Amino acid sequence: STQSTWVAEGFVAEAGSIYTTDESRIEALRRALIFLILSPYDAKMDTPDEERLGYTKDQLEEDKKENTGDTTINNNEKIRLLRRFCANAHIEQLPVLMKAVRRFNELELIQWSSFKDEVASLQEHAAFQEKPDRWSLFEKRVIEHNVRVLSTYYTRITLNRMAELVGLPMDATEGFLCDMVSAKLVCAKLDRPAGVVDFTRRRTSAEQLNGWAAGVSQVLSLLDTTCHLITKEQMVHGGRRTAQA
Repeated sequence: STQSTWVAEGFVAEAGSIYTTDESRIEALRRALIFLILSPYDAKMDTPDEERLGYTKDQLEEDKKENTGDTTINNNEKIRLLRRFCANAHIEQLPVLMKAVRRFNELELIQWSSFKDEVASLQEHAAFQEKPDRWSLFEKRVIEHNVRVLSTYYTRITLNRMAELVGLPMDATEGFLCDMVSAKLVCAKLDRPAGVVDFTRRRTSAEQLNGWAAGVSQVLSLLDTTCHLITKEQMVHGGRRTAQA
């Protein structure tokens, strides 16, 4: 997968050393986390979990038990990998990266203007020194995270308000949103004349059929209950008339 490739690149960059010391393990973990944060989110949002992630059904069930209560935004390989790296005992020795990973795991907006100061020390790492444009890519991943968070909390939002929350000009926000929709990173429709973004997710054919079946079942249940109550009232009134006679 794409995430595995990025993480592998982080480890391969340190392949010249043997991880026999704590320093080498921590540096390997640092590089892996940096490249994992820089990696893109999964694109195929409409495919089944086992097809998109390459997991077996048993693995998916086990993972769902570990992440009970998660919303759709966290049903993503990148987030899963970040969580598993958080379980590493050495991550506490990387406070800046630990803070960054936790922010990406939370369903909260990340204000880049203040966040970049908190993680400014990462720019001194070789991963960013080798390719300075990776810092811009880091900012892009933060904006993608913010848009995904907005898609979780909002079904409809004005483009102006969305630009304020994301921290970009309206034109840049519109272009960024269009790019994410084209890449299938988020489901959204933009009503440009009205300036409204609709984050309603398109339902699959199976979901639509299940919804119709549930609706028909509910209607039949209501009819059955209504018929039962009508029959009950008829029996009660019939008994009263017989008693009065």
